[in-house]
Amino acid sequence: MSGTPSVPGMAVSFCAAPRACDHAPMRVADLRRVAGRLDGVAERRRGGLLDWRYHGRLVARQVDAGHIVIRASFETRDFLVQSFPDTFSVPARFAKHMIVVADVAGNADAIEDAIIGAWEMQSGKTADDAASA
Repeated sequence: MSGTPSVPGMAVSFCAAPRACDHAPMRVADLRRVAGRLDGVAERRRGGLLDWRYHGRLVARQVDAGHIVIRASFETRDFLVQSFPDTFSVPARFAKHMIVVADVAGNADAIEDAIIGAWEMQSGKTADDAASA
């Protein structure tokens, strides 16, 4: 995981080829690749923005061209904000919701791990399940 701290409740990182774990900014193609590897996750476009859901349950969605919201437990959300303050935030309007906002220009490895963690939370599966699928 290239120096990325472990996210509470998350089994493993998918950080691997074709995008090296280099902390480069995420692109929409990277987001689509990560979500596309997760069993049961469907991608759809609404109002020109993408979202990814596991059987209708939110995993992540674009807020605008530079930000996505990612489903996270309050514990994981706090961990992400404290560990990666330049990448993750919780605007006041989301304070009572189990989501975190990610700046896609931030730490790509941490964003990838957070998306996988959101899928794990929504599906009850682990990253090991997705890797073996």
